[in-house]
Amino acid sequence: MVFLKNFQRVLMWSVFIMVLSLIPGGRLPVLPDFYHLFKPDKIVHLVLFGILSYLLMQSILKQYGKGFIRLYGTIIAVTIVVLFGTLTEYLQHVLDINRSGNIYDLIANTAGCILGITAFWTYRRKKTDKANAN
Repeated sequence: MVFLKNFQRVLMWSVFIMVLSLIPGGRLPVLPDFYHLFKPDKIVHLVLFGILSYLLMQSILKQYGKGFIRLYGTIIAVTIVVLFGTLTEYLQHVLDINRSGNIYDLIANTAGCILGITAFWTYRRKKTDKANAN
């Protein structure tokens, strides 16, 4: 039960991402491109998977403690989030939902994962520095 409590937000966010990823393509709003290099859907991937990796790092810290997260937490979080991103793209590719799995989406998912973990460690470092200053 403690595991489910610690990972509840991660699980709910994962379900949210999966539902968004599997909405049939004809039901998605068409968003205008504001730059040729940065399509709106790539930014959405960055944000969704950034939040997922941040939440996962928080949950791993709550569940296993500081020592574990320093040694293994980041590797575990990156592995889980990248595999989850790969699964969403694979399902979009194989299911008949008018969506297509895309390597560029997977790259955006992975970049979001890295940004989320970087944000987690930056926040933790600032929080620790502030606590040590007092």
